[in-house]
Amino acid sequence: MSRPAQKPYNPKKPLNVLKTYKLQDHSTVVAVGRSVGASIGQGEARVILEASKIDQFKPGEVLVTNRTDPDWEPIMKKASAIVTNQGGRTCFDGKTKILTNQGFMTLRQVYEQGYEGLSTLSLNTKTHKIEWKPILDTMKRQSEMIDISVSQTGRITDNTLRLTPDHKMVNLRGGKYTKTEIQDLLKQQEMLTVAQTIPSLGNNKHQEADLAYFLGGIITDGSIYTSSTRGEVQFIQKDVPEKQAFISKMNDLANSLYGKSFTTHIKPVSSSYIRGQKVTGQATAYRLHSKAIAYDVKERENNITQLLLENEAELSYHFLGGVIDGDGCYHKNRLHIYISEENLLQAVIIACLKINTVPQVTKNRNIYHLQIVEKLEEILRYTQRVKGEVTPRTIQTRFFATRQLFENQETGQIKLRQDNNCLISDKQLREMGEFEELIDGDTRMQRVIQVGEKSDGDVYNITVAEHHNYVVFTAKYTPVVVCNCHAAIIAREMGIPAIVGCGDATDKIKTRQEITVCCSEGEKGRVYDGLLPFEVEETPLDNLPVTRTQILMNVGNPEKAFSLANIPAQGVGLARLEFIIANHIKAHPLALMKFDELEDEAVKEQIAELTKRYDNKPQFFVDKLAHGVATIAASFYPKPVIVRMSDFKSNEYANLLGGQGFEPKEDNPMIGWRGASRYYDPMYREAFALECQAMKTVRDDMGLVNVIPMIPFCRTPEEGKKVIAEMAKNGLKQGVNGLQIYVMCELPSNVILADQFADVFDGFSIGSNDLTQLTLGLDRDSALVAQLFDERNEGVKRMVKLAIETAKKKGRKIGICGQAPSDYPEFAKFLVELGIDSMSLNPDSVLKTLLMVAEVEKG
Repeated sequence: MSRPAQKPYNPKKPLNVLKTYKLQDHSTVVAVGRSVGASIGQGEARVILEASKIDQFKPGEVLVTNRTDPDWEPIMKKASAIVTNQGGRTCFDGKTKILTNQGFMTLRQVYEQGYEGLSTLSLNTKTHKIEWKPILDTMKRQSEMIDISVSQTGRITDNTLRLTPDHKMVNLRGGKYTKTEIQDLLKQQEMLTVAQTIPSLGNNKHQEADLAYFLGGIITDGSIYTSSTRGEVQFIQKDVPEKQAFISKMNDLANSLYGKSFTTHIKPVSSSYIRGQKVTGQATAYRLHSKAIAYDVKERENNITQLLLENEAELSYHFLGGVIDGDGCYHKNRLHIYISEENLLQAVIIACLKINTVPQVTKNRNIYHLQIVEKLEEILRYTQRVKGEVTPRTIQTRFFATRQLFENQETGQIKLRQDNNCLISDKQLREMGEFEELIDGDTRMQRVIQVGEKSDGDVYNITVAEHHNYVVFTAKYTPVVVCNCHAAIIAREMGIPAIVGCGDATDKIKTRQEITVCCSEGEKGRVYDGLLPFEVEETPLDNLPVTRTQILMNVGNPEKAFSLANIPAQGVGLARLEFIIANHIKAHPLALMKFDELEDEAVKEQIAELTKRYDNKPQFFVDKLAHGVATIAASFYPKPVIVRMSDFKSNEYANLLGGQGFEPKEDNPMIGWRGASRYYDPMYREAFALECQAMKTVRDDMGLVNVIPMIPFCRTPEEGKKVIAEMAKNGLKQGVNGLQIYVMCELPSNVILADQFADVFDGFSIGSNDLTQLTLGLDRDSALVAQLFDERNEGVKRMVKLAIETAKKKGRKIGICGQAPSDYPEFAKFLVELGIDSMSLNPDSVLKTLLMVAEVEKG
């Protein structure tokens, strides 16, 4: 159907119709930017440059402005389209970290694992305070990126962030918060806004000051050894007078926390050479022998970030006291801490930010050197071994950009600082009586420079509620405040076409000018002069084309299953057990099975609370897992629902309640004890039996026979046979009651030996993430090689082609459940042309991919 040119478009869209927009004519392009959505809107333009003029806007007009803010939402929702100079679908490299209510996560992890239940840090620009706000959405695309480095001096080159050049940063101009693209900020030599605080998360009911100091001392200066038969906690110090206070403190805490003291073990005399001089010394090991205590300390050590996040600043002071006494020193008004492990570094960063200080971090080889120059007197009140005299600072530590606070008419010292782009301290501002709300707030400023060359790659972004900004962390954990694109957020929510980041739209477009805003021509959005005719192809969702290729959907959260079932997919190609286990069960299955043997009373208490209606603790696991799977299966019944059996890595299992006592510590869990190798192992087969019982309950007792179990990370056909046998022992016998068992095709061996795997399993599902990683031999979480991760690489495509061809020859079904077809339409087309049986997609990709597949299949 065609739209007459004279009528503006009303963006309201029926929920039961998919609309595809196509321009039927073209005219002069008056502005170009980044499209949000894939629709077309048109009408008379209304150019508004000041918030005071928003009452002039009329419903159905096209809003044209420099940028939008939350105050503009009422008129934005009445617009037929939105065009802005600034903003954009701007993003960060996937390795970029944010701090969530579950600890540090990369943006890639948030995208791949889901944002449900996650909150992150956000700046309230009205109160100048950092707050926790929920994450509402996440996205991924490809783009050009630049590297920037953040520091107080502007001379550091390795404290980097990688982001798109047009990403907006929360900035100060004229003493007021604004949003500035990073490329413009660099050009103007302006400074970034940095957060200096983490507010408390939760109700602070777990305040455990003594435990915090004790953990700080053990993590830095000690070690924990655990096995199935014994356990030991130790720390090592020279038995000299200046260290007695720390040794005594640790012993007192061991007694008060666990009712047991450390025993002394004098180590042999050892020698070494420092700068050519022989140095001889002798240290003492202080050991606490107890399996129960060792497992408890290990469990708490792994949860230290959560302990710090959920408590007030007082607990962070105690933790820092233990860390500094354990392996720190004080010299020339600086506290120095040397750290080799990332989890300890993250904990110390959190503790510092909890007490309103931003530490300086450098790195030499694999050792981080963290320096604290603020709150020294306060911190030293909590230390026992490390002491020192704190002298008044002549150079302050918290600064703002003078040029970005004061207007140009300033004189004297302020004018001099402006001209030289100098910093001004919070102390100086307070003495001047200026910007009191700002300096009472939770931010400061640091310099930024561009480093390195431009590069292309996958980029990620999140949408955060209310304030539409969030905090990202640099390579050395400087917390930088960055923006969402507000216009893009509203456009996505309302289904309104928007073109953002045009640069000069307010100059090129005039009020009352008739324009057409086209977002249907790809990533680049165009504003055309005049009201152009366009076609809207309406595809009723109850009359979609039928494709040979099954279009399935990835579903993780059972709570969303019934609403997602309204999307016209032909079933679920990937339902992950990990989401149900982590969010609804929360406890390690073996901790439930061996509940009475658990020696950690705190863990027992938490598990007891979780399972208070269950005398039989393992049944809690079976019931919760069965309920979650059944919810998804019932939502889509009788369509197939492929359920991947648990695929936690050992470090992820260890983070479940009670998990520390049952998991090994592996150097590389990604390719370690995971997937199939656990299921028949004597150390885990009892827990796998619970998973099987849950699947049997869903299929045999509830009658949801549309559930197809799938085995992940199965390295060899022989291993597959062992798993099949284990499942049969637990009531899941292949072929009985129509039971099929699939295998993930995510290892090169799965492809090379696909003919043999086809003799064991009933079908395959390609996991493009792991298959790409292992085909190219790279760690996609390593920033050094992450740019090489690409499912469209010819080597990966050849592996995929071989897998599909072999499965077809053996008469087995084969699909894909990785990210690639959701992210790259050309990859989905490639799969269809190879004759793949099914594609499982993210929910937001199902409809557009379905229509694309239908077109490809038409030939």
